[in-house]
Amino acid sequence: MHAVLLAGYKKSGKTQLATSLCEQFREWNIPVAVAKYSHHRFDRPDSDTGRLTSVADHVLAFDPDTASLIQPGKRSLQDFLPLISARVLIIEGGKHLENLPRIMLPREGDNSAELDNGLAIGQWTSSPAPGVDSLPDTTQAARLILDRGFLLPDLDCAGCGRDTCAELARDIVSGRAELSECTSLSSPSIQVTINGAPIPLNPFVQDLLRNTLTGIVSALKGGESGKIEISLDI
Repeated sequence: MHAVLLAGYKKSGKTQLATSLCEQFREWNIPVAVAKYSHHRFDRPDSDTGRLTSVADHVLAFDPDTASLIQPGKRSLQDFLPLISARVLIIEGGKHLENLPRIMLPREGDNSAELDNGLAIGQWTSSPAPGVDSLPDTTQAARLILDRGFLLPDLDCAGCGRDTCAELARDIVSGRAELSECTSLSSPSIQVTINGAPIPLNPFVQDLLRNTLTGIVSALKGGESGKIEISLDI
């Protein structure tokens, strides 16, 4: 998946850029998804939905055109990736995320260093900050995402030799590392997918699954060696 975060403060044009990028990818027939981070709750405490989420484990909300699932408690972006069938993921907001590259949208007087955070691959602005290439149009921005967009699993498993995914992400952006160094995404010996979406596995889980499945299958007739493929519908 090619992923990028649009980093900017309020009223910096993030939604307008996200909309233009989606239109560009759809014109190219490339499936695209958007994740939007908000500073406000969707289920305000004084609303009917808010009262329901305070007492229920799950709330399904419907209007004439859309539907949503609300679960109390914090959820990470990775929790929802198996539900997304897209080649490109655009994340609007979420400056706290450090496991993927970003296009920053600085305005005059903004803290460009905070928006960059060592993860910027481009900037979309009339007030460019030094050190990061400016993008002239949506087409170039979309091509940049296809060329350099990525999403690390945020497991901080240290399988790549770094303490955190954020360190690897910054090294990839700067050209000091490759995405293939993420062992949770690129293990050649064991892979798990849900609805076609790969699930990141840290080295401990990889070894646990590999050893458990190998032990079980090796006890079966004809299961002594070779490539194992298991399909499970839940």
